[in-house]
Amino acid sequence: MVTAIKIANNASLTRQTSEVQAVGVNVEGGGGGHGVEAGCTVQREREVYSIAGESFMAEEDFVYAFQVRKCHFGGRGV
Repeated sequence: MVTAIKIANNASLTRQTSEVQAVGVNVEGGGGGHGVEAGCTVQREREVYSIAGESFMAEEDFVYAFQVRKCHFGGRGV
């Protein structure tokens, strides 16, 4: 038998997560020709930000929890 219930009134839920990633690149190159040498080094670092979110808003009230108990009739549990 249900002995208690909890009802959500005007319920809303918002969840947001964020993440930061650091990305680094280091490239060396060389070349040249005809007795001339050439080379370079490229370094690049950047941070990537991302934000994700979810939201929920109930238009109507709803039952979100209930409590039940075992009932005994004539010595037998039902």
